[in-house]
Amino acid sequence: MYETEDIVAEAIKDYNRDDIFIATKIWPDHFHYNDVINACNESLARLKTDHIDLYQLHWPNHSIDIEETMSAMEKLKDDGKIDLIGVSNFNATECQEASYAMKRYAISTNQLKYNVLSKEIEFDGTYDYCMRHDISIIAYSPLNKGLLFNDRKTLKFLEEISIKYGATPAQIALAWLLYHNNVMAIPKSINIEHLQENINAVDIKLKAEDYLGISKLI
Repeated sequence: MYETEDIVAEAIKDYNRDDIFIATKIWPDHFHYNDVINACNESLARLKTDHIDLYQLHWPNHSIDIEETMSAMEKLKDDGKIDLIGVSNFNATECQEASYAMKRYAISTNQLKYNVLSKEIEFDGTYDYCMRHDISIIAYSPLNKGLLFNDRKTLKFLEEISIKYGATPAQIALAWLLYHNNVMAIPKSINIEHLQENINAVDIKLKAEDYLGISKLI
């Protein structure tokens, strides 16, 4: 869907494959057994690699039996074509159904929208389910596509905290996510300076009172 696999292949061609972690997804229209296998083979060809580190179901598809889909994912892992099995946008019930459908392996990740203003997964049981079952949460839109800074109350609060840490509000928002156990963030940026700023956020260790203060933002 993103049409980026060819670009990724070009970007990593001069690197040692063991130093690269590749994550990609499979579209819900391809959740039948043979379609899963074929889609993965096509991704491998576009990526010019022999394995995918993390292969994720992009969205739930309730019109296809999840057991059929997960059986194919396990086959791909058996064959060494993928290392980790992930899902995206699966709520607690859907995540549980996918987990129960697997016979030999476990779900490693669930990619979900999660940021200081979008905390729905904390209220519908998805966050707790993932934590209980050691499923890492990959937080997409960690800065709410920039809309985070359109909320004056939130921005002011983050600015006040950022001064204490010599950081930017964006870094504090990312640090809040990283404060959680088993949560990682995937901020998007095409600006080199912003990319470096995002990377540096991993070095910010929030104090408990600042984490709790941000957690109360709505």
